[in-house]
Amino acid sequence: MEEKFRPFKDQIDGLEDLNKLLLSQTSLAQSEAQKLGEMYSKLVGHQNTRQKIQHVKKLKDENSSLKQEVTRLQSEIGRLRRTLKKSDEDKGGDSSKAAKPLLTKN
Repeated sequence: MEEKFRPFKDQIDGLEDLNKLLLSQTSLAQSEAQKLGEMYSKLVGHQNTRQKIQHVKKLKDENSSLKQEVTRLQSEIGRLRRTLKKSDEDKGGDSSKAAKPLLTKN
């Protein structure tokens, strides 16, 4: 009688192995889905409208601050160019060669 059930036992063993494999793959897929969900949340940004507004305000303030910094640095460059030109004129040198590296803009 045991010989009659042997093919079924082999099938049951094979199906149990397949079941373990599928459970393992399901677990991996769930953890991957969770990671992707977290990444999506970060990409989408804040869901709270108030937080979005605060974040945008912070970005605008930072942008304004950086623009002021650029303006300040540009005026300082202009002042340094004038100082360099005056220094070169006092020495009798050619200031156009010395000022060229400062003229490049990005």
